[in-house]
Amino acid sequence: MVTYSGTRFFELVALWVHRFQERAEMRAELATMDDGVIRDLGFTRSQLKAMANRPFWLA
Repeated sequence: MVTYSGTRFFELVALWVHRFQERAEMRAELATMDDGVIRDLGFTRSQLKAMANRPFWLA
């Protein structure tokens, strides 16, 4: 069993929330990219839509 001090626990929760926020922001950016950038990245519009619509807790 893993135990954490109270402070350490809240630091981990804050890190977890921060990662979720970053993922949500990145997915929002994916949804707004123009076709030229999408092509340069090697994706299709439908692939980016699928990525952008994934739940934030999935990497």
